Amino acid sequence: VNKLFCISSWNDYGQNFLNHDDQTLYRTDYFPGLGWLLKKSLWMEIQDLFPEDHWDHFMRIDTVRKGRDCIFPDMSRNYNI
Repeated sequence: VNKLFCISSWNDYGQNFLNHDDQTLYRTDYFPGLGWLLKKSLWMEIQDLFPEDHWDHFMRIDTVRKGRDCIFPDMSRNYNI
């Protein structure tokens, strides 16, 4: 059973001024919403349902996520302006 939903480069609490380990990753059942990627097979599964807006809410729906998890870093890897 494939339990991976996405990989994210974002952590809400992973700011540079805080003490973080740049090698540590975590697993969560909550879709992080920023700086993410997914497998092509998952895109093929959801592409016809994918909305033009509020897609982050769509990705958090239980029937879309299906118990799969996202991986995210202790320290964020992207910068949002």
